[in-house]
Amino acid sequence: PVSRKHSDFDAIRVGDTLRVNGNTHTVIVLEKKEDSVIIAEGNYNGAIHWDRELSRKSLEDGDFTVRSRWEQ
Repeated sequence: PVSRKHSDFDAIRVGDTLRVNGNTHTVIVLEKKEDSVIIAEGNYNGAIHWDRELSRKSLEDGDFTVRSRWEQ
């Protein structure tokens, strides 16, 4: 179960799911970097994609939501 929802880039952790693209697409965080995340995603142009990098700026400019199963 989701333990919390937030939109704080600094609080993103590996395993979190992000809702992006106007809350229409879900991606999974594989790796967290200082100013980006590496993700996996399904049903992106009909395929699964691994290791795409999303910048902090693109996430914050695009109104993302984090769904985390980590306890605070």
